[in-house]
Amino acid sequence: NYRIRLDLEFQPSMPDFEEYGKDASLLLELAPISLIPCSVFNFLEIARTWREGAFHRNAGHVLQARARSDITLPMPFQEYSAEYPHKLGTMG
Repeated sequence: NYRIRLDLEFQPSMPDFEEYGKDASLLLELAPISLIPCSVFNFLEIARTWREGAFHRNAGHVLQARARSDITLPMPFQEYSAEYPHKLGTMG
């Protein structure tokens, strides 16, 4: 499986900024490319051409992020595999 590390920079307005500072990282492990090839490829392309992004919504069950890259394209279709279900701690 592919893994992508995002280096994050938080704003001083974060509640725990004084304790943890502005820098952190997030390691993402993607689903096997054999299960959802279009989704994995699309995400790798976004990561490869990354310009900027932000987390913009935390609604209890979902954390939404905005990504900007040089080739951000919409998914041509929804892709899902029962072998890699949506559950706590996964993205999709």
